[in-house]
Amino acid sequence: MTKLTRCAAAITGAASVLLSFGCAQNVPQLQSSIELNPDLPPIVLHHTQYSPFAEKARIMLGYTQLKWYAVNAPLPPRPIQEELVGGYARRIPLLQIGADIFVDSDLIAKEIAALSHQPELDRSQQSTRSQQLVTSQEPELFLPILNSMSKLQFLSGLHHMMPFGQMVRFTRDRLGAFSDFEQPTMDRALAQLKLEQKNRELADALQGGPYLFGQSAPTIADFSAFHLRWYRASLDYPVITEQQPELMDWYQRMDAIDHGQRTDIEPKLAWTIASTYSPRPIPESMTLSDRIGKTISLKPNDTVGYATPAIEGILVGENQQRYVIRRQTTHAGIVHIYFPKQAYGACF
Repeated sequence: MTKLTRCAAAITGAASVLLSFGCAQNVPQLQSSIELNPDLPPIVLHHTQYSPFAEKARIMLGYTQLKWYAVNAPLPPRPIQEELVGGYARRIPLLQIGADIFVDSDLIAKEIAALSHQPELDRSQQSTRSQQLVTSQEPELFLPILNSMSKLQFLSGLHHMMPFGQMVRFTRDRLGAFSDFEQPTMDRALAQLKLEQKNRELADALQGGPYLFGQSAPTIADFSAFHLRWYRASLDYPVITEQQPELMDWYQRMDAIDHGQRTDIEPKLAWTIASTYSPRPIPESMTLSDRIGKTISLKPNDTVGYATPAIEGILVGENQQRYVIRRQTTHAGIVHIYFPKQAYGACF
């Protein structure tokens, strides 16, 4: 096996974690201070440039025209994010509202929907068919998007995305972090077949309208179907072609949504913001469990959850949809972290 092929295999072996954990990138000029409104905690997105899940959050924030601040998360170690969420910092994005932090792209979308008063961005408030499409086009598309490419195609795509030196640093980090885990894969031919099936499903859902289900404006279904395809296009291997004109028109409309009122800030401002505000009050209905006040350990149960360290905290809120844990930090004070219950295993 040649050195180039070994490098390609190593990078592709780490491919699935690139999607959730992001990678290094060039950082724009950063603002060193912001004016804080005591009655309105700022919105902060901890992100990486190339993470598709971060891009989903970015364009949702842009679409809603919410004012937000961006904090770049470098390759691990990520001391800014680790201070806030511990070992979960390997995963990106995180949405911070003052001293409240929301993890998982579905929960982040729900929070953006609530902040912008746009329920069409909350999957739980959409039709059954729309919810089913979100599941089909997001978690179920994860492996086909990656495994329908050859190792060398993925290597070439990463080089298209970032400088070679960043590729090497990214690969070393991922191989070190995930060497003890067998990563999920899918046969390439099957992955390509499933990808074509997902594209047909998406085309059928357009129903002749500009957005899914014939809508005149995008909903959570559109954002959930877009970001993994955006990622493949960023690798210079798009999955929608000119031979699919309706899908291409839809993709271009989604791709035209920018990041809106975004301001990039110095990372340590995230600590200042968290320490300036108190976490939002926990609704009484979430404090009735007999487990409230106990130490809880949470670990994701999704495709790459096996490689994410568990996060511990004091359970301060729980209902059928969410856990809320409290963490006492050194630099950011007390923070509350919100987790979607269906995506996390809990140990008390």
